[in-house]
Amino acid sequence: VLEGKERGDILGAMYTQRIHDGEKVDSLPWQESIKVAAGNESNVTDDNVDPSGINMQLVRLSTSGGGRSLEFAVGESIRNFTLVVAASQGISRVYGITRATNFDIVKERGGFKSDEECYDAFLEKVRSNERSDKGLAFHLKSGARLLRRTRKKWIPEDEQNGELGVLIS
Repeated sequence: VLEGKERGDILGAMYTQRIHDGEKVDSLPWQESIKVAAGNESNVTDDNVDPSGINMQLVRLSTSGGGRSLEFAVGESIRNFTLVVAASQGISRVYGITRATNFDIVKERGGFKSDEECYDAFLEKVRSNERSDKGLAFHLKSGARLLRRTRKKWIPEDEQNGELGVLIS
């Protein structure tokens, strides 16, 4: 949690959990993943989550302004601090799932056979610097690597991204 100096307002927070395998972080839809990370009562279990796991999942980064304007610096500060803490705890690798902000599946689907094929083509263009994306750049410019897209319906409410996210490490 990051508090403001003057009034002590909460400016943002990072929710994390220790895991075994970073490739499995999209095994649950994001809302269920947050329930598991928060320890809320849920009939969902995730055998990938383990308090002694050697990897860390960045489950959610929340800022008071939702990541807009000045809040970008807040999010950057929280993310960087979380990575320092992870390193100090001997975490082997940090994983997260993010979303593209400069992508719209409806506008880009074109001749692709599926949303997944379209999204994979977009991510390949980001990897090869043929395209840029503000949401992905937030992580990539600080050293994260784009690994792959998530499984379909990982973010069911995200119609812009075709219910898909991006696994990074």
